[in-house]
Amino acid sequence: MGITIFIIIASALLIAFMGYLIKEKKMYWLISGYNNAKKEQKERYDIEGLAGFLAKQLYIMAGIFVFASLMIYFKLDILGGLVFFSILPQSMYLVIKAQSFYNPKEEEKNKLRKQTIFLGVFLGATTIFVAGLLYLSYIPALIDLEEEYIDIKGLYGREIHYDEIINVSLEKEIPKIVRRTNGSSIGEIRKGRFSLENRENVLLFLEKNGPDYLVIEYSRGKVIINNKDNYKTIKLFEDIEKARE
Repeated sequence: MGITIFIIIASALLIAFMGYLIKEKKMYWLISGYNNAKKEQKERYDIEGLAGFLAKQLYIMAGIFVFASLMIYFKLDILGGLVFFSILPQSMYLVIKAQSFYNPKEEEKNKLRKQTIFLGVFLGATTIFVAGLLYLSYIPALIDLEEEYIDIKGLYGREIHYDEIINVSLEKEIPKIVRRTNGSSIGEIRKGRFSLENRENVLLFLEKNGPDYLVIEYSRGKVIINNKDNYKTIKLFEDIEKARE
């Protein structure tokens, strides 16, 4: 975690330094779009206004990076994730607002309007998509016991037939989780595939760190489940045992 936070803060300092260079040192060649524009097009920019706006937005972005890294450092992972997520709408505002510092020719206005609409729709759709993923990652997995199989619904869900099950156990501890291979991790909530320190690749549906853990070994792998309420984890274990009889 220490290395990750160091990288985030270093990135924030670099972003803020770019803002400083653009506004205070007038290094306008750092501005994408302006740097490769023709001379006639550059004359149509309110370059000082654009430089000031971009610098302000870069400072805000750097502040978001630093604040989010502090939240993660103090174990407030969910809040840190939400702060990081605010980069998307802020970037959307930056890209669209920056267009207002350019005074296009009459024949360019329609093309520029279409580009602005496209960027707005694209960034808006990206924001909604990421927000949806965060929501699906955060909500607990819904687990139903059907007549012939366990139905784990939602993100990374699957069906586990009772005749596939090799063993079901209730554990107080599991090997340390060392890496996410294909899943989501928000605070203590983990969903998807993760590697354990014993080199096992398992499917996790965890709502907290700590006991109890329901471990299901079956022909296609291993699934580990728990609930914030220990009673619900124990009850699920008992219900699965009954269903297998």
